[in-house]
Amino acid sequence: MKSLRILAVADVSPLAVIGGGERVLWEQMRRLARRGHDLRVLCRTATDTPAPPTVREGGVVRAGVDPELDS
Repeated sequence: MKSLRILAVADVSPLAVIGGGERVLWEQMRRLARRGHDLRVLCRTATDTPAPPTVREGGVVRAGVDPELDS
């Protein structure tokens, strides 16, 4: 199977699983990464400053908005 590059954009964060939306996003991300896909998640953060990219189980999670992309 050919590896895919996947971008998931969400208003919940898989870094802080507090409900069903976060859990579904995390499970999908984890399973797709395990199959060898290049997975990125762009999501919210609790603060106004962007968090550094975080790698979890093969997927990259980017929380917050990059000020350079906002212009």
